[in-house]
Amino acid sequence: MTKRIIDSMTADQIITGWDSSQKDVAEYIESICKPEPSWEADVSKDNPVLCWVSNEPIPESGGEPFNRGTDYVFEITEKGYMAMRGYPWNCARPISPDEIWQPVKKGE
Repeated sequence: MTKRIIDSMTADQIITGWDSSQKDVAEYIESICKPEPSWEADVSKDNPVLCWVSNEPIPESGGEPFNRGTDYVFEITEKGYMAMRGYPWNCARPISPDEIWQPVKKGE
């Protein structure tokens, strides 16, 4: 089942999300009932996505580092997640901004 944008919204977010000066209620409801965007829909050779890759299921990030591997996924086929290294992976999950190195010494 495809998750819709509205499925992850609270009642308050739904009510306060509509701005009568921008569109009518029907257009607003239609816009929030669309499928939730997926990183997989944006993958292409022109837009590769940096991912954790593995042939085993990848856990969601909980602040713990993932030690399988990284690669740029550029295509999704029946063989798997096609990556720049030329290997099809069974599993891929984008690397979140929170998992990327952040400076801590502030130039010291």
